[in-house]
Amino acid sequence: MGISNDQAAINQTPVLNINCFADPGDQRYQATLPAIFQGLRTNGIHNFDLNLHKEFVPKEGMTAEVRAEFFNFFNHPRFAPPNTSFAPGNPEFGIISSTAIGYFPRRLQFWLQVSVLIRSSFVILSAVQCFANAKH
Repeated sequence: MGISNDQAAINQTPVLNINCFADPGDQRYQATLPAIFQGLRTNGIHNFDLNLHKEFVPKEGMTAEVRAEFFNFFNHPRFAPPNTSFAPGNPEFGIISSTAIGYFPRRLQFWLQVSVLIRSSFVILSAVQCFANAKH
């Protein structure tokens, strides 16, 4: 039974078994292992974004809008591919040691907008506050 990329990254367990590879001696392939492992894939993107929105009228001539946005709500990590630098006895071979490029941990954004009707024209007041939590 194999091990998932997520479990391998969390436990720092190799995804690739170094015992399945050997030094080819003088019959060396002229490319590095990433070229050989072109089909090596990692898990896909599992983001769940959430948006809560409420618009209401506190009094005549005034509207208020409140919004809360959560990006990567469940804070699911996206890990980078495993280390494919092969050398006999290399302890880092097959280890996932970082998150993927472009991965962002959970982010929150709160937004408030108040529109006031003054002499037949709207005045809009807006405020946005962004938060980001610590890495997974």
